[in-house]
Amino acid sequence: MRAFFFVVKPNREQLIHIGNLIDTGQLRPITERIFPLSEASQAFEQALQGHTRGKIILRVEDEERGR
Repeated sequence: MRAFFFVVKPNREQLIHIGNLIDTGQLRPITERIFPLSEASQAFEQALQGHTRGKIILRVEDEERGR
């Protein structure tokens, strides 16, 4: 396992690079749970508990259309 710590300023090229790393499987973010936007309050409550090992993600999509 390799780990890196870095701080970035908003930078389009870096965001594209990170996206490419994720797309190719070279970077795998650790995800605790994915919540639909309609469950944002539950996601917030889970984040407040402080016992997560990964990122809590809110999926922003048209829930009726599944997009």
